[in-house]
Formats: sequence, C-alpha cells, structure tokens
Amino acid sequence: MESDRAFGWYLIPNGTTEQFLRENPDNLLGNSPLAFFSFIAANPNGIDNFWRLSPNEFAWTDLTNDSDIDFNDVMIGIQFG
Repeated sequence: MESDRAFGWYLIPNGTTEQFLRENPDNLLGNSPLAFFSFIAANPNGIDNFWRLSPNEFAWTDLTNDSDIDFNDVMIGIQFG
C-alpha cells in the first residue's frame, strides 16, 4: 500500500513546542520562538537548517541566516528497529 505521508523533524531553539504554537504559530522571522524543519519549504528563512549525516545521524544549525551553516548546534543519532 502506498502512502502519501512523510516523517519530518523540527527544532525550536530557545523554546518549546507549546511556546511556538502560542507565540509564533505562523513561524515568522522577527518573532520568536522560531521552528526549523527538516523540510526546507517549511523553514521561515527558506534555507536548509537540517542535514542528514548518515542513515541514522542528523544535525541542525539554528540560525536564521546563512552566515553560520555549521550543523553542529544539535546532533542526534537514532537507532531504527
């Protein structure tokens, strides 16, 4: 069976999901907190803030411009079973 679903990640620097939904649900630059998604089109800055290092390792950069795209702000490894 085919599915039209996608699985994605998000990061809210210096905030929580609840704060984001209450204070900046439209994810507008200049407001906070911001959310950065693993889908570029969903990011308020229009850049890729998420990087897949390997099939089980992922990294984030948490700035709104492209001056510090270092992908070392959050790094996670996930064991899929």
